[in-house]
Amino acid sequence: MSFDLSHKKTTILLLKLIFPILVLTVSIFITFVLIKDEKPVIAEVSKQPELPKLSTYNIVEKQKQFTIKTQGVVHPKFETTLTAQVSGVITKTANDLKVGDRFEKGDFLFQIDARDYELSLATAKANVASAKQKLIKEQAESKLAKLEWKKYGKGSPSPLTLRIPQLNEAKANLEAAKSEQKKALLALSRTTIVAPYAGTIREKMSAVGQYVSSGTNVAKFFSDRLLEVRLPVTRRQLDSLSFTEKNIQSKTILIRDPQRKNTLHWVGQVIGMEKEIQKQTNQYMLIANVSSEEKSALDPLLSGTFVFAEIKSEAISNMYRIPASALYMRDSILVVDHNDFVRQFKIDIHHKDMAQIYFSADIKLPTKILTQPPEIFVEGMKIRTNSNGAVSKLDSIKNLADINPDLDNSNNQVVVINE
Repeated sequence: MSFDLSHKKTTILLLKLIFPILVLTVSIFITFVLIKDEKPVIAEVSKQPELPKLSTYNIVEKQKQFTIKTQGVVHPKFETTLTAQVSGVITKTANDLKVGDRFEKGDFLFQIDARDYELSLATAKANVASAKQKLIKEQAESKLAKLEWKKYGKGSPSPLTLRIPQLNEAKANLEAAKSEQKKALLALSRTTIVAPYAGTIREKMSAVGQYVSSGTNVAKFFSDRLLEVRLPVTRRQLDSLSFTEKNIQSKTILIRDPQRKNTLHWVGQVIGMEKEIQKQTNQYMLIANVSSEEKSALDPLLSGTFVFAEIKSEAISNMYRIPASALYMRDSILVVDHNDFVRQFKIDIHHKDMAQIYFSADIKLPTKILTQPPEIFVEGMKIRTNSNGAVSKLDSIKNLADINPDLDNSNNQVVVINE
């Protein structure tokens, strides 16, 4: 009994000694952990909304003219169906006459049997000679009648007495005979068919031994050097050319074949404009002549070629050029001032294509504009441009220090997040 009591006392004593030590140990451990995990005071600064950074373009000079680009298909200036004007058998053609052969104006093409027409001409010549002889005879008899009347007649003679009607008949018969001779000569000349102008055979429709009557087609012929091209232009482009009846033929054009090297080109001349608008495109059609005689005969501009054409506009004052992407709302540009504030500015567009826009406006040079309008634009909005760049981290930290002057940088870290 005394042993149990002694054991209990010993246990209680040990607990009294161990518990404070255990509590102290745990306290020290917790304190250490807390000290170790203590973090610096972090001033979380929410990133301010960044200004949009957009590229710009500086307008630094005026433009005097711009180039109107259009296109068309080259056609012959003249196309002719050669037709026999007299009847007969074709007895001869030009040597190796075939499609593609080229001839100068007046060159021989076809010969129709001319013997019948030669006989007709000989008969006409004989009739002329006979009519002349009858006229001479009547002139002599009329003169003799006048002398006899003066010698034996009394009063006023009648025209019949002086043989005036017979004389007039002889004169008319001579004129008729001469007309028949001219007609026979003309028919004989028409037995030879020649090239009406310098050009090329497109289609051969008759051959030697074939009988042709008046009106029979023998060949199709076209001008292969004197060509024509119709060029569509818009109303705005037409206004920039300032066409009038006096100067419409003063415009030169540059013709290029896109299938050939860029150095090869032809110069043409605007000769007029069609008097109706194209229904499908609502465009005007200019007509221009172009000659391929300037170039090598081995590399001519051929009929049927699709070509690009360039026409210079009239000189325009206060005209400027900008990238096509800079256009805003179809008739405006976005101008950036020296403080990078953006404002909308109306312009008067003269010409627009895929790459550039030419316009007139009352602006001062140099003028900075946006090359690409933002998705959302507000009048007077501020932007960042290539000139001022992005806001740096250092600037952000300085701004934070100005906003929070109580932060002690010796004991705390300033951290900028979301940068």
